[in-house]
Formats: sequence, structure tokens, C-alpha cells
Amino acid sequence: MVSSPLRVGVIGCGLFAENHLAAWSSMDDVVLAAVCDLDVRKARSAAERHGASATYADAAEMLESEKL
Repeated sequence: MVSSPLRVGVIGCGLFAENHLAAWSSMDDVVLAAVCDLDVRKARSAAERHGASATYADAAEMLESEKL
């Protein structure tokens, strides 16, 4: 049985989130689908560093828009 990769979204892209982002993005069976931060520049920077495909400044919007 082959399962789909786990699609993850991270809310908050501050200093401590770097640990979570690095861990999620290093897992073969996980797709870092989206990141969110009130400061969208932080979200974009985190997405670039860790390979997330979408960025958001609003967590509710991310949760509504992404299949996580």
C-alpha cells in the first residue's frame, strides 16, 4: 500500500520555527506545502529556504486554501 506524502503547513516563521521547518523539509514522506506568518516577508523567506510552495499572512486563509 502506497500512501500519499503528508502535506504540512507551518504557522509562524520566527526563530524557533526554523527547527520545525528544517525537520519537515528534510523528511522524504512530507511535503512542506505552505508557511504562514503575519510578516509575509518572513513567510516568503522561510518558503525559499525550505522549499514551501505557498506563503500566507493569514492562518485561516492558509487552512482554507491548502489541503494539509
